[in-house]
Amino acid sequence: MRPVRSLGAVALVALVCAGACGGPGPSTGGSDADQSRQPGSSAGAARRPPDVYVPPGHDSRVPLPLVILLHGYQSSSDKVERYFDLQPAATRIGFIYVRPNGSKDRSGDQFWNATDACCDLTGTGVDDSAYLAQLIADLEARYPVDPRRVYLVGHSNGGFMAYRMACDHADRIAAIVSLAGATIADPRRCTPSTAVSVLEVHGTADDLIAYTGGSIRGHQFPAATVTVKDWARLDRCATDPIRQPALDLIEQPDVRSSAPPLSGAETSVLAYPRCAATTTVELWTIRGGGHIPGLTPRFTAEVIDFLLAHPKP
Repeated sequence: MRPVRSLGAVALVALVCAGACGGPGPSTGGSDADQSRQPGSSAGAARRPPDVYVPPGHDSRVPLPLVILLHGYQSSSDKVERYFDLQPAATRIGFIYVRPNGSKDRSGDQFWNATDACCDLTGTGVDDSAYLAQLIADLEARYPVDPRRVYLVGHSNGGFMAYRMACDHADRIAAIVSLAGATIADPRRCTPSTAVSVLEVHGTADDLIAYTGGSIRGHQFPAATVTVKDWARLDRCATDPIRQPALDLIEQPDVRSSAPPLSGAETSVLAYPRCAATTTVELWTIRGGGHIPGLTPRFTAEVIDFLLAHPKP
């Protein structure tokens, strides 16, 4: 497998995205100012409280889907929203939208301790799986969350963390979407209690988390194709995937690049059918896409459609 650059380079990712990724600034609608009363504050290391957005005018008696967006290494809840721009969809469609923050490592960088490959680079040992599970429980206790429709979306380190949550807490998670992430390399360390729908979105020109797999400080992460094959096995899907119509989701190959825009339907779709518990496993391959592809509004719409189409049975 082709190794990637040290994740020290991901610092550039966070800094560039903070200034170049479009979208509105952060919102904490529905959250409390007192950190001690924040959802998830009872678990995990010291960290910024999550940004919680509840659609205005919702009927508190009607359960809503919960979408949790996980930032990348050295990023934050506000930067990742400027990139994904999911809050307008939360208002329009009606779902509770939460953006938590990872804890800080010994270099002062926010991260998620997802797998041995990514990204507890200074060995803090923080249990982010327990933190996020407690956050979900706190949110369910405070807001009208539909327990059948709890979803995770993650970019890079956040994508790794979404896979970790699907491995550890499959009973709580209906579906995940990972952009430029990877699952746990050792299949023996991922034993989900039930099937979880999985979508991996990955660019073939990703120079940080390579499409073909690689390693971070000697710890391997699998290729995008291996990631989805592993989950197709875990979800007991049919062996042979089905190629579906390509999608036009990406404008720029990478927001860090001045390369010409990607034209046409640049994202191929491979789906594993007949998975257990009505789940699905899909790989969306962005031809020529980098680590931070320039997303179009259709990308957001397609991702949210994928999630909402796959509740728990």
